[in-house]
Amino acid sequence: MARIQQYLLKVGLVGPKIRFRQHLPNEMAHYACDCWDAEALTSYGWVECVGCADRSAYDLTCHARATGTKLCVERPLPVPVTKDVCVPVFDKGLIGKFFKKDAKAVTDALMDLSPDQVVALDGALAQGKAAVVPGTTYEVTRDMVPRVKTETRGPVTKDVCVPVTNNPEIRKYFNKKQYKEITAIFKEGFTQEQMELMQNKLNIEGSYRLPGTNYTITNTMVTSYHQETRQVLTETFIPHVIEPSFGMDRILYVLLEHTFRVREEDKKRTYFSLAPWVAPIKVAIIPLSQRHKREARPFIRAISEWGFISFII
Repeated sequence: MARIQQYLLKVGLVGPKIRFRQHLPNEMAHYACDCWDAEALTSYGWVECVGCADRSAYDLTCHARATGTKLCVERPLPVPVTKDVCVPVFDKGLIGKFFKKDAKAVTDALMDLSPDQVVALDGALAQGKAAVVPGTTYEVTRDMVPRVKTETRGPVTKDVCVPVTNNPEIRKYFNKKQYKEITAIFKEGFTQEQMELMQNKLNIEGSYRLPGTNYTITNTMVTSYHQETRQVLTETFIPHVIEPSFGMDRILYVLLEHTFRVREEDKKRTYFSLAPWVAPIKVAIIPLSQRHKREARPFIRAISEWGFISFII
């Protein structure tokens, strides 16, 4: 938003006639978590010129959910850190029996879950219903993931929650690829908050959809969870998007209105006070007499060095 303001001022809009207005919740786009409009004051009132929407990770999250593919960015950390992750303990046999060829994808997805997702999954499965594995379309039950455990990973300890899964139950519902994805999500672990959310969903609804996936797991697939500590060498996140949209026709109109001038000594003599970088003609030197052309050369040379001159007649 600061860059938007800098641009509007740079092209010549008047500062006191520019404002930013935040969208109210009832006028927010479905894809945005926040949105601001840059408005300019004109003779017609305040006019929206630029919209700046915070789409967060909406687009990639929707694509990941629809395709069952993780769309994350991973970058190495300059200094390895440790974190506690929640890892689901699952029944590979049960998952394989249920998911068949997708069983490996499901278990991989379970092992790839963040600590928060593990806690949420465990909470959802604890309700006795199936839950979708985050980032997938696979549903697992409490039998497949009987519990979660916390592991400490890395030189500095940080507890994370890992779902304890019932792999045979997961295999029963998912194919090999899906089983692999789900177990990978579980292996990643979840935060305590995510694990609690999962447990609540599984306990109340009997199922839980793994965040960022199309996989739904049940309370028979995730029985509980445990805490563990892990070493973190990379940082994984879903990129967020800030989407500015410039209405160039409106900006041009406001620019002309803000820079319109009338000479006090002659009301009929009007002009635009445009900044050099937006003026179509920077400087025009037009001699009225050939005998004065030589006298004008020093001025022409100086203006040319400044880079403001457009052409010489």
